[in-house]
Amino acid sequence: MTPQPVPPARPPARASLIPYPLIFLAYGLFAIYFYFAVVAPYLATSDLFAPRILADAITYEAICVVNSNFFDQTTLRDIGPCVGLRLFSYNSGLLSVFNACVILGATLWLARVYQRPWRPLLTLILINPITFLSIFGPNKEVFGLTALTTLAIFIRSRSLLALGICLVTALFTRLPAFVIVAAFCVLLVTALPRQGVLPRATIRRYWLMMIGATAFVSLIAAIVGAELQYNLLGDFSRIDDISQSTGISLAVDYLSGYGLYSLLYVFRMLLNLYSGMIGLVNLLQGDSANYYTVGVAGSSVMFTMLSAVIAFGKRPDDMVRTATAWNMILFAVLFTLMICLSPVIQHRYFYPLYVFMILFVIKRDPALVAAELPRGSPAETPPLPVTQS
Repeated sequence: MTPQPVPPARPPARASLIPYPLIFLAYGLFAIYFYFAVVAPYLATSDLFAPRILADAITYEAICVVNSNFFDQTTLRDIGPCVGLRLFSYNSGLLSVFNACVILGATLWLARVYQRPWRPLLTLILINPITFLSIFGPNKEVFGLTALTTLAIFIRSRSLLALGICLVTALFTRLPAFVIVAAFCVLLVTALPRQGVLPRATIRRYWLMMIGATAFVSLIAAIVGAELQYNLLGDFSRIDDISQSTGISLAVDYLSGYGLYSLLYVFRMLLNLYSGMIGLVNLLQGDSANYYTVGVAGSSVMFTMLSAVIAFGKRPDDMVRTATAWNMILFAVLFTLMICLSPVIQHRYFYPLYVFMILFVIKRDPALVAAELPRGSPAETPPLPVTQS
């Protein structure tokens, strides 16, 4: 009688040296203190010209409180925060609790689908200063974070629930971002591979798509020029913001109108993605700032650190030459191509991509990979082989 093969034992869970429960407890207590000591008094002033503590919370409250028919007074990007205020009767405390629950729920779902240990994943998301500031009051950043978190879930699981949440939350961020997300989802379903390790020929096709998209956007920018920047992408910035741009940004905008966008795109993206590093240096030199400036600078530092880890570290096995990894890379290129067209962009516009970067850093949990998942679960993902380059 042939002996039956013994299934491999589940690898024992390693005890973590990081005290995650204490970190989460301290984080929660500090968030409560920060709300009552800083955020609540700040929102109570309703002063649009006070030093910024949150992104646009006072602006949204002014729109929703002063204009009772706010659907007639707002753009599409303002409706999401205003609905949140109306839903909780303008109670910013309850809205903050709801924001925190949304971030927590989306992160746990993401960890389950990608078989990542949820504690380090949640920690990396929470320690980004923009995430912390996005917990409080009405803001679009929590919509952007939720949109790209559920997009990452849809890329791996094809969950219709994730797709629906992704499209709705993307619609409440900015219209160009929604267009890119919706177009990418159509491309993902109709033309892109779903999972598995990709052959080199398929990876070359991804490169051709990214190069083609860059060339197409460059052509459109050269033909339409300032008309495209000021009108189509006016959702990102206003004409009066341009006068406050630096000389470098103005020069890049000028040259982009002459067909050089494809050459300047990477420089422009890096200039804005890591611009907070300059702000951090200014802060250390004693320049006046507010909480939001510190948050942007800190978030830029997080982006820089994760970029270094991705560039020089060993990526998780499911992010090496896989369909999931290249689908994320393709979306990031399309997303940044659209954002960088605007004459005035800010670091926080790139903030939702932070979720993608984290997935390229945290390795899968061996216990979750070895565990037997229920059939039909959106998290059911077979272990991917590590391919040799």
